[in-house]
Amino acid sequence: MGIDPPPTSVIALAVDDVAAAADELKAKGVEVVLGPMESSVCTMAYVVDPFGNPIMLHQRKDGTVG
Repeated sequence: MGIDPPPTSVIALAVDDVAAAADELKAKGVEVVLGPMESSVCTMAYVVDPFGNPIMLHQRKDGTVG
């Protein structure tokens, strides 16, 4: 599953643990549409708000949040 149509912009929220945050949101009924997955610089997951807008959960591997 994905986000249709693909977003042109996304809000990213820095979290301490992407997997734990995604699991907590999923348990509360929030749709997790992608991830968690790792890239070379971060771990991320996408959830969808009640209006269908994608929100990225993001954790940089270097510990920064900017």
